[in-house]
Amino acid sequence: MGRRPLKYKTVRAYGTRKQKSPMVKKKKSSASITSDVQRTDEVTGSQASTSCAATIVGGAAPEPLPSTSHADETSCASTGDSSELSTSRSASPEASSDEGTARVAGPLGTSRDDATPSTSTGHTIQAHLEPRFVSEISSDEGTAHVAGPLGTSRDDATPSTSTGRTIQAHLEPRFVLETSSDEGTAHVTGPLGTSRDDATPSTSTGHTIQAHLEPRFVSETSSDEGTAHVAGPLGTSRDDATPSTSTGRTIQAHLEPRFVSETSSDEGTAHVAGPLGTSRDDATPSTSTGHTIQAHLEPRFVSETSSDEGTAHVAGPLGTSRDDATASTSSGHTIQVHLEPRFVSETSSDEGTAHVTGPLGTSRDDATASTSTGHTIQAHLEPRFVSETSSDEGTAHVAGPLGTSRDDATPSTSTRRTIQAHLEPRFVSPEASQEAAAKVQAKLSAVPATARKMELTGDGEALATTEQTDEFVVVQVTALNALLENAKCQQCSQPGLSVQLLSRCLGKKTQNAAESLHSVIWSLLPKDKNASLTATETALNEAVCKFSAGTRHAYTE
Repeated sequence: MGRRPLKYKTVRAYGTRKQKSPMVKKKKSSASITSDVQRTDEVTGSQASTSCAATIVGGAAPEPLPSTSHADETSCASTGDSSELSTSRSASPEASSDEGTARVAGPLGTSRDDATPSTSTGHTIQAHLEPRFVSEISSDEGTAHVAGPLGTSRDDATPSTSTGRTIQAHLEPRFVLETSSDEGTAHVTGPLGTSRDDATPSTSTGHTIQAHLEPRFVSETSSDEGTAHVAGPLGTSRDDATPSTSTGRTIQAHLEPRFVSETSSDEGTAHVAGPLGTSRDDATPSTSTGHTIQAHLEPRFVSETSSDEGTAHVAGPLGTSRDDATASTSSGHTIQVHLEPRFVSETSSDEGTAHVTGPLGTSRDDATASTSTGHTIQAHLEPRFVSETSSDEGTAHVAGPLGTSRDDATPSTSTRRTIQAHLEPRFVSPEASQEAAAKVQAKLSAVPATARKMELTGDGEALATTEQTDEFVVVQVTALNALLENAKCQQCSQPGLSVQLLSRCLGKKTQNAAESLHSVIWSLLPKDKNASLTATETALNEAVCKFSAGTRHAYTE
């Protein structure tokens, strides 16, 4: 795709903290434009200025701002159909991403084709680019198409919504003007440094709004998506409020008290004031918290429990089946799917689609989740259907044993991450358990009692039974490893024990998972004092079958 000349709209920058200056839209004519921008950095106390002199065909010259001394300068000249740009910037460019750091390989002024965003931070990258860089292929969060070149007014440029995704334009506050955001307009009435009360974002467009209006809480170098938690209430200064960075993940605050409580998951959404199903014109997003707002634009496709944490694009329009639509993997982001009570509906979530072959109620073995997107899929399903193959986006422990219903089991929120319950689908019904128990009983009854203390099948499941009962218990090696991951071996000081590692540390040479688990079970009985690792012994006593006086009991997570 060839590059076309870009028409620039005059950017009117603001001065000091207390000064307010309205945005000015000039009538198009031919003129020379000179503007000086001074930005005060409240964190370092340093000042950076930008000087831009350009000759623009079809533009009118606004009144210049007062000149000040310059720490950094950017000069640009544009005449007719060609443009030249020379850039001199200090380190830590203002084009860094609110999701991490999105640096481009070339200086500001190069085209998108000549600049490659950095993915070294491991975060979702949202590239902060000058308005002239938000081209048809610029947005790392999706494609922010405009019908006309950047610099045209909103009325003259039509954003593309064909992808079915929420587009977030990433522009420095001084670039957030009427023509800046392809997903909407986030106006601020005051310069950076003003308080929330002094700056009012515009919600008139009905699109996703990201207003950078809380400099006290989020500095210019911090992540607006990653530092949403503060120890103090909103209104306190940055020095008095400590953001939480322990999760290392993108944080999205729940903004609508009516739908999402303040203590609910930070992976959720900013619901609109109206119920799901109302049109955008009838619903107003909440802007009261001063955090980044991501509103559900298509509420009929997003359930109340869905999350705005990533998206799965489809090549076809919404409503087409998975077979007819190809998921986009170009963004390289984590996908969190948000499913309706059915596994997959034709109008599944705009946040992605995790197809399974059977309806809700079938076992995991009978229903196959789609992983064709190449992303991490987090299926929000009934706990018994989230098998061990689901994404480890966090540790999803439940307070009750397997077999309890979701209402009876409380997931742990200690990780502060998205919760996924790693539960066994075999505990769907008592009938299924009894049928499996009968098969195991028949299999093990053919071997001597000493040999049937413990037997593991090839797929890593521990099957146990006794002659006195037809009950049946499943212990998964993966579940056992999950319980051991926080333990530490006293013999080799190796953290994060596994079944095989623990077995080798106890002097066993076997490498087979079945034999390893067998040796661990009997080695950790009280007779072995050397193996009395507190955390390990507790976990194993709950996770493995122990035979005593003709009885057995087991606990699995």
